[in-house]
Amino acid sequence: MYLDARYGDAPYPVRLGISRGGRTAYITLSVRLFPEQWDSENQRPRRMPASRWAQCQQVTNYLDRRRTEIENRLLRLEANGELHHLTAQQIRDILQRDDNEQECVPLSELFERVAASHDNPRTQEIYRTTWRKIADIMPDADTLTAESITAEWLDTFNRTMQKKGTPSQNARNVHLRNLRAVMNYAVGEELTTNYPFRRYKLRSTETAKRSVTSADLRRIINTPCEGFTQEYRDIFALLVCLIGINITDLCDLRHDNLQGDRLQYRRAKTGHLYDIKIEPETRALLDKYKGHDWLLCIRDRYKSARDYTQHINAGLKRLIPEPPFNKLSTYWARHSWATIAFNELGASVETISTALGHRHGSRITAIYINPDTRKVDELNRQLLDLIFGDN
Repeated sequence: MYLDARYGDAPYPVRLGISRGGRTAYITLSVRLFPEQWDSENQRPRRMPASRWAQCQQVTNYLDRRRTEIENRLLRLEANGELHHLTAQQIRDILQRDDNEQECVPLSELFERVAASHDNPRTQEIYRTTWRKIADIMPDADTLTAESITAEWLDTFNRTMQKKGTPSQNARNVHLRNLRAVMNYAVGEELTTNYPFRRYKLRSTETAKRSVTSADLRRIINTPCEGFTQEYRDIFALLVCLIGINITDLCDLRHDNLQGDRLQYRRAKTGHLYDIKIEPETRALLDKYKGHDWLLCIRDRYKSARDYTQHINAGLKRLIPEPPFNKLSTYWARHSWATIAFNELGASVETISTALGHRHGSRITAIYINPDTRKVDELNRQLLDLIFGDN
């Protein structure tokens, strides 16, 4: 077994050589590695800590299993008296013959392939998070392949997630949908014909509404507080002012995202370009929390937006310790903006969809439409008048 680095760029394929009578035939395995991941002397993946190579053990197990499978088949050929008369190429052809068994790519590698097929780092992390969930709670994780995933296995995975800290069915569905995407990839690449999602249907529960009225927003904005609690309240107000911007996108804004009286940025989750007018209330909050290296001082203090999100969500729940405010989180800003725009201002679904960066109507028709941001600007101004008008 060796790493074939003769052609192309890394990562290179791992191949297994079969020698007989001075000739060698090769089987290419479904693993591609970088030179630093391969121990050529011992013909196996190099032992590396998970911090440097998370899939090291899974890839090693897969290659060991493939080598054992091939050795066992050679022993059967020898026991049957067939091996002695075969050339290296004939042996290779017999081993590659698909007698109702396909090459088993480790499920961990399938997840990594799907993750790597996406350019967005956030999307890549979502798939890797699902694999870590599987590896953490399923005892057979290191032996899983696409063939292992049955409707029964999916049901066990779902119930195990529920028992081990993921009580929400909708939250569990995120991991199940990611697994379904990986199985779709495996089928599309002809790595398997197994597709358990024909039998296993994802169950869902209605998502609880996470919105408040304009009167509730006025109460939040006018609630007396100080210190970090005041900051959390103000940042929540800023999220609303910026049409429910995601907290991660807000934290990661740079000074050059601010172009005169407009904020322009791409949402990390979707890549959608937003262009939002900076109203006086928004400007005041941006100036109050102006950062040095970042647009806001948040990222000057916190290593990542994720760290800050945990703090602000905990702080928002303590701002007004009574329902529904004791469930408040940054998500409520986006939901509340859309709900107030629709229920209290009578805005059309199309305008709200444009403001939130959602596709609406025919996907083909939407290609030809350049939405007028003035409608969104006017709607946001009306909404801010509602919630800041009595201040």
